[in-house]
Amino acid sequence: KFFADRGYPLFIVSERSYKVMARQSEVRIIDEPVPPLDAKCKIMEELTEPVVFTNMLSNAPSWRNALGLTPQTLASLVPNLKTKFKICPKVDSEKYNERFAVHETVFETQCTFVEATFRDFCEWVEDPALSKESCDAKDVPVKRKRLSNELLKFPRTDYWVYADYKYLCNLLDEAPQLDKLTDWSIFGIGMETRDSTLWVGSEEAYTPCHYDTYGCNLVAQLSGKKRWLLFPPGCNGNLYPTRIPYEESSVFSKVNVQNPDYRQHPNFSSATSYEVTLAAGEVLFVPRHWWHHVSCLEPSVSVNVWIPLASDARDRVKEALVRTMTSTMMSSNDFDWLNPAEEVFPSDENLRLLALTIEQDMLSRQQSPGEIVVTHCDIVNTFCHPTILEQVYQLLVDQKSSDK
Repeated sequence: KFFADRGYPLFIVSERSYKVMARQSEVRIIDEPVPPLDAKCKIMEELTEPVVFTNMLSNAPSWRNALGLTPQTLASLVPNLKTKFKICPKVDSEKYNERFAVHETVFETQCTFVEATFRDFCEWVEDPALSKESCDAKDVPVKRKRLSNELLKFPRTDYWVYADYKYLCNLLDEAPQLDKLTDWSIFGIGMETRDSTLWVGSEEAYTPCHYDTYGCNLVAQLSGKKRWLLFPPGCNGNLYPTRIPYEESSVFSKVNVQNPDYRQHPNFSSATSYEVTLAAGEVLFVPRHWWHHVSCLEPSVSVNVWIPLASDARDRVKEALVRTMTSTMMSSNDFDWLNPAEEVFPSDENLRLLALTIEQDMLSRQQSPGEIVVTHCDIVNTFCHPTILEQVYQLLVDQKSSDK
């Protein structure tokens, strides 16, 4: 009552979501199983907001092996499979405060990466010597016996660890056991396991706020819980988009949505958000171009698939333009421009890709493009068109004003 009388927003707390009055909306829940064709119709044609399907997986025998898949069971399935883990200081930890400002948005370019197995990850998660109580004890040896596990160099009290964006098509050669992990056909979607992506994270591991330029997204939570904070495409102006660091098909937000700086990003205060805690056995549908920030509330495993849409052809042209511009503008010293999985391509190769995406876009609209060649002159004339320059001028001035 004290805060309500003084105009502060009220929070309604539940197991599933946290709702801030007048600024936050609730994610729709579909509890009953939906037939595949009906699910496909909803996903591809009807749904314009996020939806959680709570009983699709539990009623599908084809998902029986995947449901409840923990880091431990994953480690037993593929004990020797090595993959890259992302490591970052936990928010409010001493290590975080040493490196980052209070409201700073931490991107992948600022993280550490090590090669490790899922067995190494489980040892790191379970090792009592890395718990807060043990780390505070004076008799805990600093040097670990098992030097082959690089993750043990990072105390669990100070760091989180994430194996994210693990495309299963890249893992199946070494881990054929995972081939039947998913069955998206229960949603009427003709996507296979090799089209899916695996995510294995520790408590507090997160993905910065961003939206995907291609397709829509189905995310199945197999074990643990994740907190999803979502924003509709209409909030672009509230989230201060940036393409630096550059990642193909990802548009990041400059805002630290976990701890926003309203002086630097005042428009964020009027953003409309949707929040949900996704539990094991549930599936979240993320519509096209919806912003999302995702954090692990506990050690968790999830798998997702991006569903192609007709609009992707046009978005691929835009992404080819972004790649061309980024590669042209980046100097050899701009190491923080690229996310670790990305690379810079020669100018001629970028122009060939741009021509190909334009051709595919025209074909998708049933136009006959013939042979298309894009030249450097075409790029200069396009970006220097008076209409474009006026828009760029206004955006640049607004951005510099915001930076102050």
